[in-house]
Amino acid sequence: MHWLSFFIGALIGWLVCWLIDYLFCRPRRIAAEQALRDQLQRCNEECTSLKAQLGNTQDLRARLSSSGAEMDTLKAQFAGTKDLQVRLDGANAELAAFKAKLSEAKEVQPTEAGDLQVQLQEAHAEIDGLKARLSEAQGLPAQVDGAQAELQALKAKLSHVEDLEGNLAFWQTRSSQQGLEIERLRTQLSSGARAALGGVVGACLATAAMGLPAAPATDAGIVAAPLTTAVPQPDDLILIEGIGPKINELLNKAGIVSFAQLAATSLQRLNQILDAAGPRFRLADPQTWPEQAALARDGKWEAFQALQGTLKAGRRD
Repeated sequence: MHWLSFFIGALIGWLVCWLIDYLFCRPRRIAAEQALRDQLQRCNEECTSLKAQLGNTQDLRARLSSSGAEMDTLKAQFAGTKDLQVRLDGANAELAAFKAKLSEAKEVQPTEAGDLQVQLQEAHAEIDGLKARLSEAQGLPAQVDGAQAELQALKAKLSHVEDLEGNLAFWQTRSSQQGLEIERLRTQLSSGARAALGGVVGACLATAAMGLPAAPATDAGIVAAPLTTAVPQPDDLILIEGIGPKINELLNKAGIVSFAQLAATSLQRLNQILDAAGPRFRLADPQTWPEQAALARDGKWEAFQALQGTLKAGRRD
């Protein structure tokens, strides 16, 4: 009878655990994994869109380099107009000298007067050529201004491209975090189901060993082993607007390595850390760092991005 009770109790415990896992644990686990997969898919789609927008970065930079070279050429040509002006002034002086000689030539032999007349005509031709070149050179400032305007437009586009690169890095980091969250949830759910099954089987074995009839198991009678709290991984504090690699290193040395810790740190403490690091770090303003960290800690990424859109170097515009 004792072996029969043991066998029946173990069989009933296994059936109850299987039913609980099938009816309660498995649907929740599947729903949670599906939600995380959907979030990961959205993140991947946004990363793909940002990569497509960054596809013309090389073209913009090539155009920027070409415009800079063209502007340098125009500046060199414009600088050459000064030499043309000097040559024109010299030609005018030479023409005045020829005219003086021509007036004196009336008193000299006709052959000398003819030579002077030829030289005077050559001087006139050279002056006309210099005037034509000077007229062409006067249009160079307008071309230089146009090249500078195009250069400024390309710089603005390049700045927008750099913003897109920052957004791409942010979404890639978020995608990686979502993948880690899926793996952590799978591990916790699996360990919780195994602990619950072990508790029910142990209770049935103890009942069979005592020779008592096994009591029917209910949801309230099954106590799952508590999940071990995982040690939180350090967060990438550079995602916070206003925090760069150097300030991130300062915060880590001060024991602030996660969004939760940064959100709980007072402004006075943050200012003390920056002041102790030297004058170059005192220009940083940590006024909005705890607020941004709180949104990142709670996973409110849309509100996080909306807040950062109103900030400049961590300060509100």
